[in-house]
Amino acid sequence: MSTAYTAPIVRPELEDPMDYLPRKVLVEHKKGETIYTEASPATHIFLVLKGAVCTIRRCDSEDKEIVQVYGPDEFFSESSLLNLNGHLERAIALQPTHTMAWTTEEIEALIMRQPKLGIALMQALLRHSLELQESLHSFAFEKTMERTARLMLRLCSRFGEKLEDGTVRLPAFTQELLGKCVGTSREIITLNMNELRRQGYVRYSRKNIFVYEDALKENYRLAK
Repeated sequence: MSTAYTAPIVRPELEDPMDYLPRKVLVEHKKGETIYTEASPATHIFLVLKGAVCTIRRCDSEDKEIVQVYGPDEFFSESSLLNLNGHLERAIALQPTHTMAWTTEEIEALIMRQPKLGIALMQALLRHSLELQESLHSFAFEKTMERTARLMLRLCSRFGEKLEDGTVRLPAFTQELLGKCVGTSREIITLNMNELRRQGYVRYSRKNIFVYEDALKENYRLAK
């Protein structure tokens, strides 16, 4: 009896946009500095080199906001390439932050000369879109405790430093910011973080959050 042949799945390699983008002058942003707003939309693609940036996106005709946090080696404001009328997003530096930026005109000209740059940026945009889709799904179907655990794992992947005792060290983030990322109030996120600490999955001080990443992921059956 012949056996049907199944072709192996070939996954395309991810392109790195920095292989095609020219280096630009570093721009320093102070903690709390606004990088762009809804009234003055982004005209650049930004790359975080050091620090952290949060983007706050307002849903059309609603008071709801979607907050995403970006760390080193991540791009943000790709939506500026879409030439949307009236962006509904603002970006704020959460820490002293260094960025590089390229205008949309520069990006378009570079893509014409280096088509692989377009592929790399599309891949980056797709990753962010999938993350946004995951967040929306989480908001709809998961309880706030699960969303809080998922957020801790996401922050570990972006900002975490693995320590010898198996914990992952994160910089301290405000309860207000964590609440916005989870889509809940500051009071609820405080209760959730206290519960995670009581269960032994996190501990924190004024300067850092320490996450027992593997135990947290196993208990809540979440992937990063």
